Amino acid sequence: MSQQIRPSLQEHREVSVGPLFDTPDIRLPSPAADGAVAPGRAPNDRSRLGTVLVVVGAGLLMQGAADALARNGHGSSATALFLLGIALQFAACAWRLTSARTGRHERVWVSVILGLGLFASYVMLSPVLLDSFDELDHMGTLFRIFNSHALFPTNTVLPVSPYYPGLELATATTKWITGLPLVIDQLIVLSIVRVVLVLGVFLIVERICRSSRAGGIGVLVYAASPQFYGFDAQYAYETIGLAFAVGAVYLVFFSVDAPQPRMGKAFILALGSVCAVVISHHVTGWLTVGFLVVWLVGMYLTTHPMRHRRLSGGWPYGSPRAASPDAEEIPAPGEDPFRTRRRTQTGIVGVATAVGVLVVVRGRCSSSTS
Repeated sequence: MSQQIRPSLQEHREVSVGPLFDTPDIRLPSPAADGAVAPGRAPNDRSRLGTVLVVVGAGLLMQGAADALARNGHGSSATALFLLGIALQFAACAWRLTSARTGRHERVWVSVILGLGLFASYVMLSPVLLDSFDELDHMGTLFRIFNSHALFPTNTVLPVSPYYPGLELATATTKWITGLPLVIDQLIVLSIVRVVLVLGVFLIVERICRSSRAGGIGVLVYAASPQFYGFDAQYAYETIGLAFAVGAVYLVFFSVDAPQPRMGKAFILALGSVCAVVISHHVTGWLTVGFLVVWLVGMYLTTHPMRHRRLSGGWPYGSPRAASPDAEEIPAPGEDPFRTRRRTQTGIVGVATAVGVLVVVRGRCSSSTS
């Protein structure tokens, strides 16, 4: 009797325990899930976005006062007040971006506030005239485009600038749409570029790590770079090129990381971003296309059957049958879904890479013959 009961109890135990491991509570949350909480974690607290805005605004006021003191000759006190304002602004955003109780929606907004706040700090020093060396070079190209009504005018100070007019075309478009003074149009373009850059960094890190907290920390680390404060905020072609590059990488990543990888609307935007970065800044365009090439090679090596042969020291799938010409048509169980998905992903990255290479080569030929 006991021997007949035990198997039934064992079967019952297996049936009852099995579904527990399929419950959605213990799966990794999707990056798009807002407010999803893993078991054992405290729920999100209420939003502190208003507090962050107040503190960031106070930091900007301190930096504005520091600029005024510096103009009046109080250099030492101005430096201390300026650094204190920057630290206050950065600390307020770091508080919410690193907190485990912050919701995804708030992290996105705090990331944007951090990016725009540091940009405003940079612009406040000279808000009515962008007067750094690179900015004046590109303003010369912009004025020549307006005056000559030609797409590739001559710029004797920075001869390469007219061949990559992405920034100037964006500013001219904004000018024609809004009719505002040119300096305001420049600031509008730079503000949009900054938002795209920050959101791109957040979304890429979030999708890789499957955590909005990781995305916020990624933005925080990137914003701590001195390049982010000054070099990536000036009116220069690498500023808009970097934003297009980050956007292109995220959109390609989004296309291949989808449940069903395909060349949809996001991929079309990715191709447009690849073309935009190539015609906006030569160095950033080369680096972006180079990254896509490396990405493509890595995905190809994880898809091609010869890789499995080299790693295992034998034929794919560990069977002599794979040595036959029909081995690819009859893959081992469990291999086909992964390889089919990886082939699709490799094709998506391959198309983006091919478009980038073609645009780069075309641009180099055009600049060489001019």
